[in-house]
Amino acid sequence: MLPAIIIVAYNRSACLRRLLEAVANANYPGGEEISLIISIDKSDVTEVIRVANDFDWKHGKKKILVHEEHLGLREHVLNCGSLSQLYDSIIMLEDDLTVAPAFYDYAMQALAFYENENEVAGISLYNYEVAESCFYPFTPLHDDADVYFMQVASSWGQAWTAEQWLAFREWLKEHPEITDDDPLPDYIRAWSVSSWKKHYINYLIQNHKYIVFPKTSFSTNFGEPGTNADLKGLFQVNLNVGRGIEEYRLKKLSSSLAVYDSSFEIMPSSVKQLCKDLEGYDFEVDLYGTKNLSKVNSSYLLTTRKVSSPVKTYGLEMLPNILNVAYNIPGDNISLAKTKDVFDIKPYNYQYYYRESSIAEYLYRPYVMEMAHFITDKREFNPKYPKITLITISHDAGLLLPMLEPFLKQDYPNREWLIINTGDKNFPPRLVAESTKHHIKLIKLFEKSENDALAEVYGLSEGKIFLLLPPGNLLQENALTIAEMVFRRMPEVGCFTTVQTKLRTWENEYINSFPLFFRKTIMDKTTGEIRAKLHTLRLHLIAPDKPFSPRKSLKGWEWLISKLFVDFYDRNITYLRSVYRMAFRLPPVIRYEPETDSYYFSDY
Repeated sequence: MLPAIIIVAYNRSACLRRLLEAVANANYPGGEEISLIISIDKSDVTEVIRVANDFDWKHGKKKILVHEEHLGLREHVLNCGSLSQLYDSIIMLEDDLTVAPAFYDYAMQALAFYENENEVAGISLYNYEVAESCFYPFTPLHDDADVYFMQVASSWGQAWTAEQWLAFREWLKEHPEITDDDPLPDYIRAWSVSSWKKHYINYLIQNHKYIVFPKTSFSTNFGEPGTNADLKGLFQVNLNVGRGIEEYRLKKLSSSLAVYDSSFEIMPSSVKQLCKDLEGYDFEVDLYGTKNLSKVNSSYLLTTRKVSSPVKTYGLEMLPNILNVAYNIPGDNISLAKTKDVFDIKPYNYQYYYRESSIAEYLYRPYVMEMAHFITDKREFNPKYPKITLITISHDAGLLLPMLEPFLKQDYPNREWLIINTGDKNFPPRLVAESTKHHIKLIKLFEKSENDALAEVYGLSEGKIFLLLPPGNLLQENALTIAEMVFRRMPEVGCFTTVQTKLRTWENEYINSFPLFFRKTIMDKTTGEIRAKLHTLRLHLIAPDKPFSPRKSLKGWEWLISKLFVDFYDRNITYLRSVYRMAFRLPPVIRYEPETDSYYFSDY
């Protein structure tokens, strides 16, 4: 029996008509009938049923299933998949697709070739050109086959044997819900509850199975608005318009190099065949820089992220990226490092796909700058983000190097760091090397007072927001992004600071010793000492996690209050907590509420 064609339809009559026309014009073997089933979920669009009824299928029996109750996409697909038990094998097409002339021939050959291979759980007609994990280009490794393997379910043209589908449904009965312990990537967990695909990928991962994908696409996705579609055009791919060949070059999973995980990353076993130097390492691959590091179980990671102590490094000139490793291209764009030494920040786009940053400039910047008011997610080119200038004045250059990595890890795009060395030592060599690449200006002002140095660099900066960052202070993660959000959403705040540990003293020592954010506008008319002006500002504090401990020198009653009430403060007992707060004149606190994505003042 030849594979049946199952079309999944809902309320898009024009899409269904387009798909049926492509199906009608495809190539089919002669001599046997091919069943066509059009399954229509309940909706108010009766035109869909009329399009299905009017369609003339010349290659076998046509059957129309009109569901009287609304199933939803997930249940509808699962229902259609079960038809495989009646037809031995099926090719399933959702209505926002179209197919190549040779789609049936390819599916028929692939189903027959892999029907007894236990590690194969289905056949895709679709070839990815964009990775769903990050929406950036995906290119499978070219070996001597027409297919590659991946732990991603295909939903844009797929085929199953009855045995393959039954194995999934039996597993799904035992695992009906996604749990926190399931090994799904974060991007898949974020998918809608109406997604059947996330369950199928969970099945693939937990059972070490793969979907077979063609390296040339026999279906393409229009991304018409629908239940799980809102990115029209993103996954439209180059369709194979040939009339088909007698025999496709199919290969067993065990002999293929083109094998990928659910994050669109090549499997370590394939990398070890390409690069013998890595055979002795236990590693995962993270060339897109999207994996959740807390869920990486391997000792090492092959990644484009920044690392502190790379074991091996490679350049980024060949495509796909893994060939830079295979051919040992020199450079520092790709690193093999211990997982604990990998920084949890996403690399810039060109660092994991384009060969050089200059290419990314030519490809991205002209368009993005022209359309900047529409862009919110490509913040590195978005002029809406005001420049933040960090100023550090240090007499001891040795205190500066530990501050470098936290600065580089900031995700805020429009930033600069002015470092003034008032001592007689040179800047650390690594700081000098990084300064040319990361908007860091190194300034030597020997024998200058702190105020004179501050006034001199303040006048040279283009920043709209300033951060006085004393030597030895390390930026918290996303500190600059948070600062911009506070100033934008709370116009009454002109100056604020943060503290990660218990504060030993208050007032002047606090101003001089901890990071201080302030708007440029409140300092523009300042004459005289800038520090003196800062001491006159109303200072806000942004939500520390721990209470303040009182000053070192306490009067008798202050000492008594601190001993009696700090425990109530820690336990958040309202009225007794207030006694402690008022006694030590704690400032108002800026708090963040994730549920409403808002900042507000609190009496702490």
